[in-house]
Amino acid sequence: MKTRLLHSLLVVGIVLLQGCAGSPPKGEKESSDEVLAIARDENTPDAREYQKIDSLYRARDYDGVLSKSAGFAKNHSKSPFLDMVYNLRGLALLGQKQYQNAISVFKKVLNTTERTELRNMAQYNLAFSYFELGQVDLAANALDTTKAASLDYDNQTKFYILRAKVSRLKQDNGAAARDILNAIEAGRNAEKQAAAFEPMIAFFDDVVEPLQNAVILERLYSDFENSPVADRLLYKLGQTYFSQGARDRAKPYFENIVSKFPNSRYGTQAQDYLRKLDFQGAVDPKRIGVLLPLSGRFAKYGQSALQGIELALDIFRRDIPASKKLTLVVMDDEGDVDRALAAMDDFFYKHQVAVVIGPMVSRLGDPVGKKAQELGMPLISLTQKESAGGDYVFNVALTPEMQVKAIAAYATEKLNLKRFAIMAPNSKFGSEYARTFWDELEARNAVVRGYETYPDGETDYRRFVDRIVGLGENEARAREIEELNILKEAVPIKTRSKKLDRMFSLKPIVDFEAVFIPDEPKALGQILPTFAYRDVENIVFLGINTWNSAELISRAGQFAENAVFVDGFYPGSQKTLAREFIEDFRRTFNNEPGLLEALAFDAGRIAAQLLRVSMVPSRKEMRDRIMSLRNFDGVSGSISYRSGRLSKDLHILTVKSGRIEEVAQ
Repeated sequence: MKTRLLHSLLVVGIVLLQGCAGSPPKGEKESSDEVLAIARDENTPDAREYQKIDSLYRARDYDGVLSKSAGFAKNHSKSPFLDMVYNLRGLALLGQKQYQNAISVFKKVLNTTERTELRNMAQYNLAFSYFELGQVDLAANALDTTKAASLDYDNQTKFYILRAKVSRLKQDNGAAARDILNAIEAGRNAEKQAAAFEPMIAFFDDVVEPLQNAVILERLYSDFENSPVADRLLYKLGQTYFSQGARDRAKPYFENIVSKFPNSRYGTQAQDYLRKLDFQGAVDPKRIGVLLPLSGRFAKYGQSALQGIELALDIFRRDIPASKKLTLVVMDDEGDVDRALAAMDDFFYKHQVAVVIGPMVSRLGDPVGKKAQELGMPLISLTQKESAGGDYVFNVALTPEMQVKAIAAYATEKLNLKRFAIMAPNSKFGSEYARTFWDELEARNAVVRGYETYPDGETDYRRFVDRIVGLGENEARAREIEELNILKEAVPIKTRSKKLDRMFSLKPIVDFEAVFIPDEPKALGQILPTFAYRDVENIVFLGINTWNSAELISRAGQFAENAVFVDGFYPGSQKTLAREFIEDFRRTFNNEPGLLEALAFDAGRIAAQLLRVSMVPSRKEMRDRIMSLRNFDGVSGSISYRSGRLSKDLHILTVKSGRIEEVAQ
């Protein structure tokens, strides 16, 4: 018996986009009449039973379907309607979200039916059940055996949407995008245009956004250039090529949006990109942009950084030949994101600078970095947090990762230490340093024996030190405590003293060789003596650039002796460049330079030196020159471009006889 099956036998619809399974949709009368007509014509017991089950399903009486269909196979094992009853039972289970039970029923459909359409619908519903249970691989396998072409357009739409969901979970956004495009095409061909296009387009946007493979995007556009979302593909292609530096390849895609899709929601953005492309070649090779907070709460630091940059560019020298003179275009970001982004546009469109130095405030790093990448503007950032962006963004500041790598390298390679402990303030600052240091140690096959955090601003560190050296674990060391008490009672001395009590107290377990403490001198002045008070000796204290302060000596005194830490600037350095920088800064500004001034000075010298080598024909050329930087002699260390960043060899410092000194390497 051949018959066309109900459209409603394929469930789920666009529910995947709406975030819930929902109930199976009502059947369409045209197809149901054909199926039921055959049952009525036969008027056999099994046909009448099938009609009742079908009627219950259409009324959404899923309990009735399950009750009525339970004995059908036993009573009518040879019925030509058996496969359809199984299918209705499976659909009722889906309606009640009993996915595991539905799976076994749809498998029975596949084992009993020879109808091509029913097999494909059952395979699809089997896939949907697996998907709802989170069994993505099994769902993918079931979809692979479903022939979408045998389904009507409405059900093809549902099939492609489900497969797109599976592909996205399997992190194949290219395949997911193609299936959504197929779903949109099927929806456009459906007789009643039942497909929900807006959710599908939103789903498509979500899937395409992370795609960065231009080849995949090119193929999608080639195959679906008449799709309602073709303008989205064009825009994504333009964006992708633009971000990869292939500006010439990006331009035609933006132009196509403007010409072919005048009403596109991407029209304004496309025109903005075209404007940027038109200005790509407009660059003044003698202009450097400077973006700093020169007013507001960070003004003091911005002014200090500006002094370092001005010194690097010899702004106050009159003996520089005109051919070597460079111009600074200085703009105040006030520490505000909107002002910083507006300044970047001015640097690009109005002042046509070749490179920008800044920003300095960390919260501006990511938005300004992304803007620089979008504009194709080389950016030498001074933020302690590395700026997001891409190959046009370079960070010259002293980052936590830079410091941690340097101190871990010295501790493991020069001091041959393998076992460490970490004490850090329970703050974002402390957590970042502690986590990064731990990761770096693991990469070097070193181990962390103890880790403790303490409240930021703590004043009594005894219990935290005790936990690191096992003095706070009285239950774990109960047997030792009992034995010490027995020995103590056996001593024939009536007068007890602190010295005697200490003699019979638990001894610290020091199974580490060094302690890393990313904190300020105020806290260190209490933490370091606490280790000595707890009889923890012969360990090395490791720190970060905050340790490089006379306050460390005044607060921690002898307990800081032989501590090792890093910094990007050491005023006592005997290197010629460092001495000249300090003397020039004093003479020019009547002030002492610090790390910030040194970092800004290095950023200015990098920009100036690369621009003075020869004329820079484009910002891309300036970017390439920065990327080719190797062993640049900076006052904050030797600077090289490595693995997407400006890395430097930091100063390794220690305390000797109550003075901070540089370690000879």
